[in-house]
Amino acid sequence: MRNEEDPEELRKFREQWKAEVGVKLRDIQPQPEPSQVASSSSITHVEPMQESIYSVEEILKSLEALHVESHALSQSRISKIVNTFPPETQFEVELEEEFSPLKFVPEEVILCVLRFLDHTSIERFASISRKARILTLDPSIWRDFVISTYKPPQIPSLDTIVDLVSLYSPDYRRLYVEQPRVRLVGVYIAVCRYIRPGLGDNAWVNITHLITYHRYLRFLPDGTVVSLLASDHTSPQEIIPLLDSSLRMKGLFIGNWELHGTTVYLTSLTDPSGHALRYVFQMTLQLRSKPIGRWNRLEFMAYDSVHLETGEAVPVSLKHETTPFLFSKVKSYHV
Repeated sequence: MRNEEDPEELRKFREQWKAEVGVKLRDIQPQPEPSQVASSSSITHVEPMQESIYSVEEILKSLEALHVESHALSQSRISKIVNTFPPETQFEVELEEEFSPLKFVPEEVILCVLRFLDHTSIERFASISRKARILTLDPSIWRDFVISTYKPPQIPSLDTIVDLVSLYSPDYRRLYVEQPRVRLVGVYIAVCRYIRPGLGDNAWVNITHLITYHRYLRFLPDGTVVSLLASDHTSPQEIIPLLDSSLRMKGLFIGNWELHGTTVYLTSLTDPSGHALRYVFQMTLQLRSKPIGRWNRLEFMAYDSVHLETGEAVPVSLKHETTPFLFSKVKSYHV
């Protein structure tokens, strides 16, 4: 990161280093806050995803043009905390007799290492000191996450990412944290329960049964979604490692997914067993956040069956489907 109070020689060295790696910086005018954008709940019609009119190289060049230094963080909440830090920060140790090798490592080398880590590890590193927090706010780190994450079906088209970066001024970390996205490195699980009356020989005794079953949703990067309804006879520990598009079992449906704002549309949910089909299913879900974690909750909005011949959509009763899906990270899932 560039600091205006750094010595002149160090400042020139950093500028030369940035030129060598091809990072081009340019100031832009502040853009409106995301809150000024129309709410996604007003979407009544889902337009099919359009092919980007730009090549990937053109998109990357546009992002380079929007790339600015840390003063772009003025719009974010964390910048208010960073602004309270002293002008000069260093890696300090608690005890004077201890040695801190990070004090002698150039900032540019630390930034290169951070770009190989996942976002969780980066945030853990940021918690060790003020200097670490400032380094982890470098836009080049979070730019890689944004480019690898926000692409169809997370967004309508590739050229949408340029508008998103401009919208967040362009604070890549804030974009990655606040912009809705479906989590792909795990599974969304809904534990559904209902009570069913039973029969008994004694008229003075009322028998009821507590029925428990699970709904699973796994979203794949290519736009495929795997939906599974399973009874409690099979535990999640048995199902989750096997949950992909190659699985075949009762209650399994495979379809397509798209994200528009905070609304997730699941379409063409079909049984892959190969039987002749008359109906397919579609779901509409709302993407939410729990108090701890982002975009880790899905709430049912609609569930329809669609007749293949007529195209008529008929709502399916959601009597026992009021339980939301909650995200659970799975280490064996890779994007």
